[in-house]
Amino acid sequence: VSLGAKIYNNIISYALSGSINCTEVKNMPPDFKLNVSINNNIFHHIDLQAIGVSFIENGPIYIHNNIFYATNSMMKTGGQKADEVKGHTYFYHNTCAFSNAICDNPYVFAGKNVHCENNIFHNNWYKFGRFHAWHRKNPQNFSYFPFSNGPKFDFNVYWATGDKYVGMGIFGGIEIKTLAELQQKVGIDQHSVFADPKLKILKNKDINVSSLQLDKFSCMKREDIVDGGFALLFEENFNRICGNFVLEADSPCINAAVPLAPELKNSMLPPDGKPDVGALEYGRKTLLLK
Repeated sequence: VSLGAKIYNNIISYALSGSINCTEVKNMPPDFKLNVSINNNIFHHIDLQAIGVSFIENGPIYIHNNIFYATNSMMKTGGQKADEVKGHTYFYHNTCAFSNAICDNPYVFAGKNVHCENNIFHNNWYKFGRFHAWHRKNPQNFSYFPFSNGPKFDFNVYWATGDKYVGMGIFGGIEIKTLAELQQKVGIDQHSVFADPKLKILKNKDINVSSLQLDKFSCMKREDIVDGGFALLFEENFNRICGNFVLEADSPCINAAVPLAPELKNSMLPPDGKPDVGALEYGRKTLLLK
């Protein structure tokens, strides 16, 4: 992506890896700021990582108010050298459903300045569902017990459905099953909860990651899109997908978000100033920005 890029109002689907890649050019001046915003998008059916935020020396990158579903992992983090993980990435107010790991770190050093707060993480995967995938490679710059110099997680709502869910993750070769165990032994997500977020789509107990067919637009023939009108069909499809991920009235996510720093914008902030956990505020039906 380019300096100062603002990526919003997109459906990004059916990709292998790094559908958006924020890797920085090396050896930039010390005062260089990437200032990339990725918000109000829908990501779905990503085989590996949806967004690449590895090799970030400066940043910042803001990823907020997006919906992810059927995504193996939301971010690829880390780098091969210590100075390649100095930059900050902020992942907040996202709704991630029918997905798997939050971060995938295939490199030597972990992305120690990745911050994940006020998100909904729902795990429902094809096999071996885990929220944390640190077992792929043991990074050199942090420890597991307690978890230090790695990404920061807190004030998130976790939930899992289906018989493929294994647990919170593997840390240093040790399987961590529950959120309570994660908080006690690993020391992250101290204020997070494991609770049904009460998303509208989760009311249907028969839906799983294998049966999700929400996006009709991305599979349409070109001539049908031209005949129907791109803008009209896209907006109808975007809004219909968002409607599956709205909060029910009894959701524990309502008014449960922690206030964030002023520079961390929430494009769905309600008039009462009391934000909800996740991408969509209760009562809102779409992420589409006019």
